[in-house]
Amino acid sequence: MSTQAPAARRPRWAMAMLWAMILAYAAYFSVLSVRLHDAQRTHKSDLGQMDQAIWNTNRGRFVQETKLEEVSARLTDHVEPIYAPVSLVFYLWDDVRALLVLQSVALALGAWPVYLIAEGRLATGRGHSDRQPGYRRTAVVAALACAAAYLLYPPLQAANVAEFHALPLATPLILLVFLAIERQRWAWFLVATVLVAMVQEGTALLAAALGAYALALGLWRRTRPPVPGAAAAVAGTGGRPDMAAVVAGAAALLFGLGWFYVATFVIIPAYAAPAYGLEETPYAARFGALGDSFGQVALSMLTRPGLVLQVALEPLRVEYVWRLLAPVGFLALAGPEILLLAFPLFAANALSSYPMQYSGLLHYSAPLAAYAVMGAIVGGHRISAPLRRLALQARSRSLWRLLRPYRPLVVWLLFWSITCQIAYGYTPVGRQFGYTWPEVTAHHRLLERFAAQVPAEVPLSTMSSLYPHFTHRQNIYQFPLLGDAEVVLLDLAATTGWSSHPTVVRDKVRQMLQSGQWAVQDAADGYLLLRRGVPPAPVEGTPALPAAFYSFADPQAGPQFPLDITFGGRLRLLGYDVIPEEQFRRTGFRFYWQALEPLPADLELRIFAVTPDGEEVDSTDQRPLMQALWRQPADWPVGEVVVTDKLPWYLPRQWALGVGAYQGEAWSEHGSRWPVVAEPAAQGIGTATFDDSTWVRLNPWQWRRGRLITLPTPPAIMPAAHTFGGDGWIVTLTGMDEPARAAPGQEVPVTLQWEAQTAAPRDYTVFVHLRDAAGNVVAQADATPHYYGSLPTSRWPLAEPVLDAHTLPLPANLPPGVYDLVVGWYYWETQERLALLDHNNIPTGDGAVVAQMEVDTTAGPTP
Repeated sequence: MSTQAPAARRPRWAMAMLWAMILAYAAYFSVLSVRLHDAQRTHKSDLGQMDQAIWNTNRGRFVQETKLEEVSARLTDHVEPIYAPVSLVFYLWDDVRALLVLQSVALALGAWPVYLIAEGRLATGRGHSDRQPGYRRTAVVAALACAAAYLLYPPLQAANVAEFHALPLATPLILLVFLAIERQRWAWFLVATVLVAMVQEGTALLAAALGAYALALGLWRRTRPPVPGAAAAVAGTGGRPDMAAVVAGAAALLFGLGWFYVATFVIIPAYAAPAYGLEETPYAARFGALGDSFGQVALSMLTRPGLVLQVALEPLRVEYVWRLLAPVGFLALAGPEILLLAFPLFAANALSSYPMQYSGLLHYSAPLAAYAVMGAIVGGHRISAPLRRLALQARSRSLWRLLRPYRPLVVWLLFWSITCQIAYGYTPVGRQFGYTWPEVTAHHRLLERFAAQVPAEVPLSTMSSLYPHFTHRQNIYQFPLLGDAEVVLLDLAATTGWSSHPTVVRDKVRQMLQSGQWAVQDAADGYLLLRRGVPPAPVEGTPALPAAFYSFADPQAGPQFPLDITFGGRLRLLGYDVIPEEQFRRTGFRFYWQALEPLPADLELRIFAVTPDGEEVDSTDQRPLMQALWRQPADWPVGEVVVTDKLPWYLPRQWALGVGAYQGEAWSEHGSRWPVVAEPAAQGIGTATFDDSTWVRLNPWQWRRGRLITLPTPPAIMPAAHTFGGDGWIVTLTGMDEPARAAPGQEVPVTLQWEAQTAAPRDYTVFVHLRDAAGNVVAQADATPHYYGSLPTSRWPLAEPVLDAHTLPLPANLPPGVYDLVVGWYYWETQERLALLDHNNIPTGDGAVVAQMEVDTTAGPTP
């Protein structure tokens, strides 16, 4: 009997809409993926190494790649036989971009089995629309909604734009397995299950779970002799087990488990041992909280459920579950047997010590889209069926008309799907669109000029952001590794793709040019092409680079935040740009400088990020200004504007930039710092000078709900009124901000607002204590007043608010309860405290209880 519904009974408009959605998805994400590549937002890890392995497979060298300076194979990390058929795409288009298009098309095609499964399941309840008379057209709209929910699923789209990986290819194959199960096509089932297992060693467990599911269905669904007009398999009735399902399911289960064992514990260790010196797959270390090996992880999951639960309930992991279930309106929860099949992959992600695995931003979650949508189909039908019966029992014609065509299901599913697309998605309506739709600049297009000078057969060494553009060759290395490379190509203007520290790259280039073995073949706008060979007669020192190379220090536009700050009367800071990478919460910067006169050779520029309590969290000591490495301030033409970029980095929730200039070897020597003069125009946007005006603090910033925003005004402060006095100094606590609840082990931010009524004769220290009911100090934070910089009390203005930030670290073993937050002052040399004064200025103690804090193990962490 045919398994297809009669063509006349399947509305043509529905199929047209389905394929229009599939083509739209494939086209859009193909263009987006290629655009990211053209904007140099793909890297050696992972597109470059995947492409080289697949290209070598196409040339008869199965998954061969260059690892460090040796020829190796991807079998050191993963077993991915699926790359053999994938490599055939290079016969159609011998370009790395073919993989990006292939991935987009493959994921888009997953909507086809989703539609067929939903159509059959919602029309009949068992997926056999062809075997039930009276094909129900009312299921078509619901099936299209399910297909749309699949294509709008944010974790699927995230995987699509995260370069290229094998794991997303499992998604449409898993859906084909479900379709084969729904239609009881067991030969198809076996083929699709084997393909799922061949994607990656981890997907073999998914194949085994799908086999177990088919086996269970075969034992549950009993067969009876066929009756005209009845289905061949009737669930829950007498008769024999469905032996075809039992045999196919058992075969898939055994094959999946066997292949997982062979790939994970035989093949990978055999290749990883000589490459890494490891006895098992290196990815076992990603579960450090549960153990150092797969055996220890499995043992922890069985014997330490409390630890597993503690890890699983961390807020970011709970948010990960939300991101997986919300796009399908949580309907998948009504199909728990489907979700259970995804447990191997879900557990690997949710319990990982590697945060990106449970971020929902990379490729790790792509196959879970198949289970979420399939679970929503099963759950949606399971929820709708009793409601429809209720309408019949109530004999309500209006209620029946509402429920019969699955209108509530369609509305509910599309509401959540579209809402989550706006919140997390990558289409033009999605929040991630602004980050993932990059500008392809003239600098990016300039790469074609240099690529034309690198023959495909020549071994090459390049940096990570250029690596995928040149991987159709047998030998390619990641700079500063050279191997047998004859050519080196670098993009020293890049803000991503730095696998080595920029100073290491600079020193390596200098060493190569000084050796007499390498010559500059071409250079422009930060690109540098070196060729191995003997240049003209060596010159003393480092050979000069062509003038065109330095054009990446020329400004392309004015600063986002104009300033007028002068250092030492000789150097002006004209402004800066803040460049947030909201997807991964990194922040980069660009600064605009102008030399007012020739600058000294030993001048250093220092940019650093500082938190409200004065902690320095990033600086040019760790991540230098890029252009200044190659064109030092002493070489800047007087009067010309020069830009310098600082590589993006992970900064805390709230921070501000500090800028200074100094001569000599150490910033810590105040005598070497240049004095700062900030003009009133700059003061108006939130600058302030510190440490005898030796550095300037720029406007504070804060990450809030995934967005980076400026803080031009002080934060919200709750009023307070506690006055302290002594040695002729009177100061009042006029406001404060602190969390009402915290968990043991947290670092609690406390912001105080003071107002001095008289001048302080010396510099005092603030104490912030947490005391229990008996008056014992259980946590404390004593420090000189800080707010993005040191604020000595001897320099406080009178009758003006002064903010003061502290971080109170709570002990990890602090018992839950309610504690007093106590604030006061003392002079550090004598430890003598200032008195707490009442409204008549009469001393009443030496510390003020300013708030009560509840310590609770269930309290969320400080954002």
